[in-house]
Amino acid sequence: MRTTIVPAQVTTVEDRIFANLSLPQVILLFIVIFVSGGVFLFAEPAMEGAFYKYSIIAIIGAICGILAIRVKGTIIGLWLAVIMTYSLRPKYYVYDKNVTTLRNTHIVKRVIHSEQKEEVKIPEQPLSVPAAVKVLAIIENPEAKFRFETRKKGGFRVRFIEIKK
Repeated sequence: MRTTIVPAQVTTVEDRIFANLSLPQVILLFIVIFVSGGVFLFAEPAMEGAFYKYSIIAIIGAICGILAIRVKGTIIGLWLAVIMTYSLRPKYYVYDKNVTTLRNTHIVKRVIHSEQKEEVKIPEQPLSVPAAVKVLAIIENPEAKFRFETRKKGGFRVRFIEIKK
C-alpha cells in the first residue's frame, strides 16, 4: 500500500459557501442586501425610487464590497479590524493596584447606636500589707528561683518555682 504525506495547508482549507466566497464574505454581501432593502422601504418616499436612496445604497455596497476582497488569504475587513485594535490600544500600561475594577466588594453596613456603652474596668485589688511584704521578701531572696513568662496576647507572668526557707 502506498502512503503519501499530505501538507497541512491542504487539510486546512476554508469552507466555501457560494462559489469562491467564504462565510464572512457572504455575510458582508448579505449586509448590503438587507441594508439597501431597509433604506428603500423606510426612507421617504417609501417604496419609491429617489436619487439619495440610490446613492446611500451604492456607498454601502462599495464599502462592503471592498471589505469583502481577499488579500493573502484574509479579507480586508479582518485586516482592518486588526489594524484598528492595534492603533487603538493604549500606548503605555500603568499598573495601579488600587484600581477597584473586577474586585469583589463587600459592603459593610454600619449600625450607629445612639447610646455609647462605657467600658467596664475591673479595679485592681491591691495586696494587703502582710502579703506585699511577703512578695517583696521572696523577690529579694537570692535563693528564690523564679522566671518571667510572656503570653501570646501581651500578658506578663512571674512564676516562682522553688522557695527555700
